[in-house]
Parts: sequence; C-alpha cells; structure tokens
Amino acid sequence: MDPSSVKPLAVVSSELPEKEMKRLSDRFDVLPLPPDPDLPEPVACHPDMILAEAAGALFLSRRYAETYPGLIHALAEKTGLPVILSDAPRSTVYPHDVGCNAFVWEREEGDALLVGRLDSLFPEILRRAEEAGIRAVHVRQGYAACSCIPLPGMLLTSDWGIMKALRPYSEEVFWVPSYGILLPGYNQGFLGGASGVLNGNNGSEVFFFGDPSSMEYAETLSRMLDASGADIRLLAEDHPLTDRGGIRFIHPNLSVRS
Repeated sequence: MDPSSVKPLAVVSSELPEKEMKRLSDRFDVLPLPPDPDLPEPVACHPDMILAEAAGALFLSRRYAETYPGLIHALAEKTGLPVILSDAPRSTVYPHDVGCNAFVWEREEGDALLVGRLDSLFPEILRRAEEAGIRAVHVRQGYAACSCIPLPGMLLTSDWGIMKALRPYSEEVFWVPSYGILLPGYNQGFLGGASGVLNGNNGSEVFFFGDPSSMEYAETLSRMLDASGADIRLLAEDHPLTDRGGIRFIHPNLSVRS
C-alpha cells in the first residue's frame, strides 16, 4: 500500500455542522461518533469523552462498543490498531464520565507523557502506557484532553493545575484561558475541545471549530501558536470558537492494513 494514498482518520462528533464536516472530509477519512448513552447529553458525541489513544491502541467503554458494533469494527478496520474495551464503571456523574479523557503528549524533547486524572481513567489505558514506558502524570482536572492543545514543542492549556503539573517536565507549557469558547448546554467550553492537532512529517496543524478571535485571550493564543510554528486551519470562520469535543486524528497502522 502506498502510504501517500492513505488519509489520516479524523474522529469527530456526529453533531459537527455539515460545513465543518465537509472541510475535514476534503482531506481526511472522517468517522463521526454517535452519542454515548453513559455521557451527559451535551457532550455525548464528543470524541475526547468517548475515545482515547495511547501506545498504539484505542480505548472505549465496552457498553459503547456493544451499542455500536459496526462503528467499532469500522474504527479497527480503518486504523489497523487494536481496540481495547473497558468495563470500568461509567456514568453521567463526574468523575465517572472521564475514563477516556486523557492524552499522550509526544514531545520533541523527553519521553512521552500520559496526562489525565489517573484515579478516574480506564485502568487499561494506564496499563498499556506503563507497558510502553510512557510516564503517567496525574492532574486534578478530569477533562484533561478537553483542556489542552498538545504540540510536539509546546503545550497550551486552559487549566492552571495542568500547567503546574507539567512544568516540571517542560518549560514549554503555557496557560491560555478559554473565556469566550462556546459549549452548548454549559457556561463555557474548553481549549482542546474546540480544536484538534495533526502532527506530520512536515510539522503540526491545529484545526479550530470556529474563529479563535472570539476568545477573550485570542491574542495570547495567536502569539503562542505563532511561536510553536504550527499552521492554523479554521473549519468555520462565521461563528465563535466552539467546543465540539475536539478531533482525534489517528494515523493508520499501514503494516497491519497492508
């Protein structure tokens, strides 16, 4: 299989507006996620709440997989990655809704870090990370993936506690408040939930759901992203920045798919 012919997979909320879905599908193989019955309704389709990726594997709750077996088959087929299911308790009540809300920060310098509320994550994620030699860093913020834009050379977060927890590992961790990000059903959205990071051989791209200039700290965010060297892509310019659960970009495992 020619690697150049394989599109990365973009896992998104099934509630993503048609315009933003179309812009993503022009470049990526897009997989919309239907609602998780164990999550609060406003975020029930959000990828950063439903799906985690760590150490070459994907993680979901078993009940979600049994609810949508065809979707899980498609996810495994499109990525070539093992899908690991968890029976950990899950409900709409925090922190039982954040079992997958973590991310692996693949840094330019230093080992990769798994960042999340460790006492609430699916144990399968922790076990896989430990076996792969990925250091797990505990943060009090259960919505860790929602709160961060992790770039190889820099991490931006809207959570002060996450910044403090990660500063011992890197000086390139910066706080950018998320005031002005919309999240229908809640008072405010999150920085990571309003974006998605694609890392590739030619650098990083950050995709935004809406216009970041609607944020109170838009100038700070713009300055930090300029310093990171990442390319900015707006999936919509005609509405304020909106938390839609982020984008889980997954590079297919060609050795398995070929």
